[in-house]
Amino acid sequence: MYYEVYVDILFLENLWMDAELLVLTAKLFRKPLHAGRILAAAIAGSLGACLLTIGSEWISRAGCFLGSLFLAVLMTAIAFGREKHFRLTVAGLYLECFLMGGFLRYADQFYRLNGMVFLMAGSVAGVVLSGLETLILEKKKEEQRVCRTVLVCGSCQLELEGLLDTGNGLTDPVSRSPVSLVDRAYMELLLKGDRTERIPRMIPYQTISQKGILTAYRIDIMKIRNLSETVEIQKPWIAVMPQSAGRYPLILHRDLLSS
Repeated sequence: MYYEVYVDILFLENLWMDAELLVLTAKLFRKPLHAGRILAAAIAGSLGACLLTIGSEWISRAGCFLGSLFLAVLMTAIAFGREKHFRLTVAGLYLECFLMGGFLRYADQFYRLNGMVFLMAGSVAGVVLSGLETLILEKKKEEQRVCRTVLVCGSCQLELEGLLDTGNGLTDPVSRSPVSLVDRAYMELLLKGDRTERIPRMIPYQTISQKGILTAYRIDIMKIRNLSETVEIQKPWIAVMPQSAGRYPLILHRDLLSS
């Protein structure tokens, strides 16, 4: 039994797919894109894939696996250099390749993929993977902004999940101190556990859709902890949210953490 291999078509198909996989990997790990290095890495990967395909009759499955792994390492080194997290980037490229291959094998059950149809199916798979990566990156970015926060007011101590909001630039008009926002129910708990009378301050605010006056109090301590650091703030200003809290009962000011 034998089959014909058109090396030129095989090379072009692999060139396109390798370039697509490298761009997806760069997006996933937020690496800079250099067109020349991506093209060089894709050419190297495509040539290697052609050699593996031509020699598959004499190479064992283990040999093909090791060969594909070597190509992933080579392509990563050419495209991104031997920098920090190199092994993780190789694993990411290999995973992208695995997912892309699974998508194409599934599609091949319904329609024979070759030539332009193969490239179109690969492009669709790339768009799908890119969309999944966007969801993953957005989720990761939000997790980095979520902080376990302890609020201390007199004898009352609350631990809440706060969101470091890059859009919250609210400040006290007198002291210019940053002001965070807390759900009304939690503010009532804080004040209820405080034996001293705290004088509220009226702070004007304005958003795209509304404006008004917020009631703010200066509590004793705020301890903020996220993935990279822990910060303790003395006498911070906390204002009552203008409406009920959504997912996060505490919205932190954007300048409270160095990051």
